[in-house]
Amino acid sequence: MNIQQALTYTHSLKRLGKTPGLACLQAVLEKLGNPQENLSVIHVAGTNGKGSVCAMTAAIYQAAGYKVGLFTSPYLVSFYERIQINGELIPAEEYARLATKVKAVTDEIGEELSQFAFITAVGFCWFYEQACDVVVLETGLGGRLDATNVVTHPLVTAITSVGLDHTDLLGDTLEQIAAEKCGIIKQNVPVVLSPDQPPQVIAVAMERAAKQQSQVILPNPSAVAVKEIKPAATRFAYGGQTYSLALGGGYQPYNGVTAIETVKAARLPVTEQAIRQGLATAVHPARCQVLRAHPLILLDGAHNPQGAQALSQTLTAFLGDQKAVGVCGVMSDKAAADLAGAMGGHLCQLIGVAPHNPRALPARQVADIFAPYCETATAEVDADLLNTLWGETRPVVIFGSLYLAGEILTLIKPKGEDSHE
Repeated sequence: MNIQQALTYTHSLKRLGKTPGLACLQAVLEKLGNPQENLSVIHVAGTNGKGSVCAMTAAIYQAAGYKVGLFTSPYLVSFYERIQINGELIPAEEYARLATKVKAVTDEIGEELSQFAFITAVGFCWFYEQACDVVVLETGLGGRLDATNVVTHPLVTAITSVGLDHTDLLGDTLEQIAAEKCGIIKQNVPVVLSPDQPPQVIAVAMERAAKQQSQVILPNPSAVAVKEIKPAATRFAYGGQTYSLALGGGYQPYNGVTAIETVKAARLPVTEQAIRQGLATAVHPARCQVLRAHPLILLDGAHNPQGAQALSQTLTAFLGDQKAVGVCGVMSDKAAADLAGAMGGHLCQLIGVAPHNPRALPARQVADIFAPYCETATAEVDADLLNTLWGETRPVVIFGSLYLAGEILTLIKPKGEDSHE
């Protein structure tokens, strides 16, 4: 397949595979030589924060001089963001070559992988071919049945903050969702829990870890001292050290601590200087990303109640009592009312938008949901919204679906920058 054919084929695959479970992907990977079993993997699951923890962890290892593979989802601007080595996206022609190889195996055994499982297989092949020293692997959905969970013996697993999301697939209680996330905990492999886990999640993780004879590393939240939270600077103290983060947001110190403990538990040689440098340089777009400092334009992919609460706390730290213009677009399966309840008090105006996705909630419905919580709520019909926002003299916060975040980032890219699609 050429580049376009490989992308077309990948996008044609269904969200969920025909055969439940991991057996199909395992059969494909076995035909490919089980590349995942020849990689040093750090496996991360969670509802919120897992992408940030993966970005920080990868940045720490890169600062330490390792060749670092990073597998994340979803992508924001370029499809190839999902598979990176030392910050460089997999070349389009290499994705096409490996996609052709993986497809040939699926055709041979008469199976069709889910879209995510197919991309996961390509990622494993690329990281193995490129002889990565370490691979930071983010789950796509859940953990127990997630395609990334074919890795049988990672160096360490990590569970970031768990909350209610994807309840249609993972369960409608914290305990049920935690059980799915904690499915990545492996026999005799240490597991790091984020310091801000709810008690129900900790209980589930402890039970699973005990069955797997896995050491549990649970940092004490009181040991994390936030020193500064501003749009241009986040600093916190932990373990007798003070760290600066490139990633903004009141929740990022807990993610930073999770990354620190994950790196220590993996036991690959890393200096304190590399930890500092990695945390200070890690980039993860659309997570409290400052698009403009004065007046503030903030982009955040808060799309569930837990994320909205975290963004609310960050806005309090950034703006105090000052209210902002909000722009929100969400999928129809998300708890838009919970977002409105958490964010409405920070907004003088809400502009409802609909990302270009068939599952998007109509802009008018978004505005109607926010109407009881803020002074003005309107649905956007003007295609020139971005210029309007950049002319705004009040703070602006753009939040909701990562599809919306990707569209915003695509629009503000420097001219001539190629998205590879």
